[in-house]
Parts: sequence; structure tokens; C-alpha cells
Amino acid sequence: MAEQDPRLWIADGWTAKVIKNNDDEGWAVEMTRDGDPEPSLVGPWTIGRDKKNPKPSIRTPSTPR
Repeated sequence: MAEQDPRLWIADGWTAKVIKNNDDEGWAVEMTRDGDPEPSLVGPWTIGRDKKNPKPSIRTPSTPR
């Protein structure tokens, strides 16, 4: 079963978290595969948000695939 939260997604063996980006004033997304001790990917969070609010601007609820 998938878990969805504005800053945390857990589904299909992966966890994605929106975190504070230490390199600038924005936000980043951290992708970690289940069982791995460290994230596989950390990149800027730029989709559907402004720099001060990491919550995506989604008009309809997200549905698992």
C-alpha cells in the first residue's frame, strides 16, 4: 500500500522526501530505495511549488499507479 503526504511518499519500494536544500534557499527531493542506508538521488524540488513552501500545488489528489 502506498502512503502519500505533502512532503513524503512511500510506494513501490521507494521513499521520496521533500527536504530543505542546503545549497540554496529552496527545497530538494531525496529518493531512497527500501533497505538502502543512503538516498540514491537528491535533486532540486522545482515542480509545483514556490521557494518558501515545499508542498506541491496539486489540484486533484495523487493516485498510486
